[in-house]
Amino acid sequence: MRRTWPEWAVPALALGLIGALLYGFNEHQLRSASLVQLETNYQSAFHGMVYDIDEMQDALASAQVTTSPRIVSAKLHLAARYAAIGQTDANRLPSALSGGGAIGSFLGRVIATADDLANAHANDTKLTARQQRTVQQLYTESTRLEGSTRSLQSELLQSPSSFIAAGASVGAVGRPSSLATRFWSLDALSQRSTVRASPRTHADASMGARRGTTGSLTDAQAIVRAKAFVGAAAQDQATAQRLGPGFDTPGYLVTVRQRDGVLTSVGLALHSGQVLWMTTEESMAGPTRYTVSQGLLQADRFLQVHGYSNVVLKRQVHYGNRGTYTFVPVFATVARESRPILVKVNLNNGRVTGFDASSLVGAEAPHISLQPTITAGQAQRVLSANFTVLQTRLAVLEPAGRRAVLVYEFMGANNGTAFEVSVNAHNGEVVSVDKLTKTELENA
Repeated sequence: MRRTWPEWAVPALALGLIGALLYGFNEHQLRSASLVQLETNYQSAFHGMVYDIDEMQDALASAQVTTSPRIVSAKLHLAARYAAIGQTDANRLPSALSGGGAIGSFLGRVIATADDLANAHANDTKLTARQQRTVQQLYTESTRLEGSTRSLQSELLQSPSSFIAAGASVGAVGRPSSLATRFWSLDALSQRSTVRASPRTHADASMGARRGTTGSLTDAQAIVRAKAFVGAAAQDQATAQRLGPGFDTPGYLVTVRQRDGVLTSVGLALHSGQVLWMTTEESMAGPTRYTVSQGLLQADRFLQVHGYSNVVLKRQVHYGNRGTYTFVPVFATVARESRPILVKVNLNNGRVTGFDASSLVGAEAPHISLQPTITAGQAQRVLSANFTVLQTRLAVLEPAGRRAVLVYEFMGANNGTAFEVSVNAHNGEVVSVDKLTKTELENA
């Protein structure tokens, strides 16, 4: 007797096979998505940890610049805070890549030590010589760890190796990957730590670009002013949009498309008509035809044309084909450090592609005496004996929500790191400690 398949059998088998294939495909897709998410989490944790270690090291360096207990205590608390964030990131990494959490343990020791020292001197007592050596040791070991993590980060950016693969290779038979080996070397480095927990008022002579009318701008007026600022022709296309709530200064956003196709956005203050900022969208590709110094001449000429004549250069840096120049306006004979003016120049063609004077536009002149009551030598007594002063100058700081203050700015280096320390020119208190790049120190 001949047997035959039921009519429904073949379609059922086909459907079953299709279902199995779909199930397998979905499982593969889910697994792939999970691995991608896991790899993303690991990389996010690592790069976050590197940043936190860098900030922690900066805070420890700043704590050694001055003898002011208030500043030292604040910087140690800051170091502890970044160490805590870094420890959280380190603990998110797989244990196979963190040597059982040695980096996290080191950061934990930094947290405990820095916080203990900061709290012990919160009542304005100075650190003892032994405690200063402890801070120095923390800084030295943090610097070593920071350098190693930065080096590894650079390697990762150029390597196809993944965190998951590196972690798996540690427990596998055979030779671990180079990435895994580098992680273990970081942990060995961390485990070697020897630190254990335990009287005239002046008017401002230069307020920048020309003031407008006392009323509010119209759309048409905003477009005319923006075109004039960027040197656009009358027939060039432009649109204006009011900046509503949520912006620091009420005003207009004007977008100008010039004949060469370049798109420029300009922000204007509503009542004065002054330009707050400008940014141009154009390609930075191509050969660099202007040096950084030539770019500075372009930036300076741009400011002169637009009424910012009484300014001094604060710093200049360049990334790729863009030069970035920071100027500060002069108040009588003293720089207003809190009111910077930023200018960006395309070093391919010398064109100014960025401008920002929003912190200066509309700001009142500080009502402050420019006559210090202590000398620079007296103010310098709060600096660490290891801090080498390379330059001193008077400046006006205008902290948000507080009165302006006349300060001595001391630029120099401590343990090979450059800093700018601002000291009140009337009472000798440290106002701020800021880390400088090598380029900023050279151009000061």
